[in-house]
Amino acid sequence: MKEINFIITSVIYFDDKPLIGGQPRSHFSFLERAEQTLKTINSIRQKVPRAKIILVELGLKKSLPLSLENKVDSYLYLGEKKIIRFACDGKNKSLGEAVALIIAKNKLPRTDFYFKISGRYFLNDNFNLSDWESDDKMLVKFYSYNFSTRLYGFSKNFLNIWFFCLLKSLPYLILGYSIEDVMYKFLKNRIKKIDTIGLSGFVAPNGTFLEE
Repeated sequence: MKEINFIITSVIYFDDKPLIGGQPRSHFSFLERAEQTLKTINSIRQKVPRAKIILVELGLKKSLPLSLENKVDSYLYLGEKKIIRFACDGKNKSLGEAVALIIAKNKLPRTDFYFKISGRYFLNDNFNLSDWESDDKMLVKFYSYNFSTRLYGFSKNFLNIWFFCLLKSLPYLILGYSIEDVMYKFLKNRIKKIDTIGLSGFVAPNGTFLEE
C-alpha cells in the first residue's frame, strides 16, 4: 500500500494589504477561513483515510481557530520567519507559497506520493485516487497555458524536481508572475494532465465558488 502525504498550505490570519491590481486579500473572515480549512482536512480524511496530513501555516498567528493544528498529523508554523512575512505580505501571494514550500521541503516525511493542496479548498466526489498514478511526472489540472496549483500530486521520484522548480521560480514570482504560469514554464514537459481533479472551494479575493 502506498504511503501518501497531503501538504496543506494555509494563511488563516492574513495581512490586510491588497494584492496585485488592488484586489482584497480575502473575501472571508479569519474564522471563515479556518472553517474552510477544517473542511479541507475533513475531506482528505474522508477520501484518503490512510493519508498523513501536514499543515504548513504562514499566517500572523501560530495558534489557530478550531484547534486546526491538532486536526492534522503534523503542524509546521512558518509565519514568524522574516522571509515568510516578506513573501506572504506582499502583492503577489504566489511568492509566499513558493517560499513556504521550499522551507517545508526538508520537513516533509519521506513517503511514496505527495499531494499539495491549498487550504480552504476541499476534495469533492469527483476525486479519484486511482487517477493519480505516475512515477516521473507531476499530475495536474491543465489549462491553456498553465496548470492549477490548488491541487497537484507527484511521486517521491519527483520530489527534487519539484523543489528545484520552486527555487527557479522565485525571481519570476518576485517580479509579479503567477506561480501557475511559472511552474508550467519549467515543468511543461514533465506534467500529466487530469481532466477532473476533484477539487472545490471558494476563491479568496472575490468569493467565487469553483470546481476543478
